[in-house]
Amino acid sequence: MKKRTVLALFLLCLLAGYPAWAARGEAGGEVVAAGLSAPVGMAHDAQGRLWVAEWGADRIVRLDERGRRAEVIAGIAQPAGLAFDADGTLWAAGYGDGRIYAWTPEQGLRVVAAGLSAPTGLFWSAETGLLAANRNAGELVRIQPDGTREVVSSGHRLPVGVTRLADGSLAVSCYGGSVDMVAPDGAVRSLPAAAAGLVRPGVGILAAGPDSVLVADNGADAVARLEREGRAAVLASGLASPVGLARAPDGRLLVATWGDGTVRAFPREGF
Repeated sequence: MKKRTVLALFLLCLLAGYPAWAARGEAGGEVVAAGLSAPVGMAHDAQGRLWVAEWGADRIVRLDERGRRAEVIAGIAQPAGLAFDADGTLWAAGYGDGRIYAWTPEQGLRVVAAGLSAPTGLFWSAETGLLAANRNAGELVRIQPDGTREVVSSGHRLPVGVTRLADGSLAVSCYGGSVDMVAPDGAVRSLPAAAAGLVRPGVGILAAGPDSVLVADNGADAVARLEREGRAAVLASGLASPVGLARAPDGRLLVATWGDGTVRAFPREGF
């Protein structure tokens, strides 16, 4: 029965136009950085440079064009989500100490908010401000520049990542096994994550168009696409516990894989 299931998935992937390596369950992608310690969140600054949260080393690093550490920000307990705002401030979630940090070259690292419950993924936009997935509280919260916070939505099953779609809806990846949509009016519904076989969606979640998202599933070693109307597909599999996602300036999809300490790049087409 297992062989038949694998063969069926292989044929479905090929018919859907996905690469052969995805159908075979191979990792695929180009390794652009290696030797990282449990990489999680990723973000690009205004110069297009990649910053990565190394959860296992309690630091954030900037990588050069060869994937080597060019700059290090230390002192954050298990950094998870990263986000840059319009002013160039780097925001980081300290999962291990319940804090939200801000960093600039001029001011260095400072604590902006404390007392959160395992904050994980971050998202910033001019429309939303800074959003944080407050994992153990089951909340999505907005962090103000002065450190005060506002609950945007609650009742999520271990929320770990968040992104925004074009209509203002928010998509929340939940480690409990779901992807929740938060409508502009606050209504919450779950996307049919089971259709993509999601197990433990991670921090990495990105809008992939007006009605779909890409999500890293570290429980299934895969990256999947989920659409609002119900369609779902696995786009890459065989990854070593993928956690973080980021869109590179050239359009490639970057995937941070916790299990082998790499960042892999996938072509824009299909992702």
